[in-house]
Amino acid sequence: MKQLKKKLEFTPFPGTLNLQITSKTALEGLRDSTKGIKIEPPKGFHSGRCFKAVLLGEVQGAVVLPDVPSYPSDVLEILAPINLREKFNLKDGMELSVTIWLE
Repeated sequence: MKQLKKKLEFTPFPGTLNLQITSKTALEGLRDSTKGIKIEPPKGFHSGRCFKAVLLGEVQGAVVLPDVPSYPSDVLEILAPINLREKFNLKDGMELSVTIWLE
């Protein structure tokens, strides 16, 4: 959590919002990118990369790509400083927009 706070410049809300991506091409481009913010967790946790993002044009957050071989290829985990489900009254199956910076 300390590493995420330092590298992303916000304290993530406990838990992530998982998005199922319908555009496989967009997700492949993100996964193939050599950029992103490297996360090196303590022993027993998985590493990964984060990309800064804006959710629904309003909330600064980050997309997390865990380095887990069995992780679903069509899912993005979203970190934010707030509970996104509550803030936007999100329900399963809703469509969302996410702008991701490939830095």
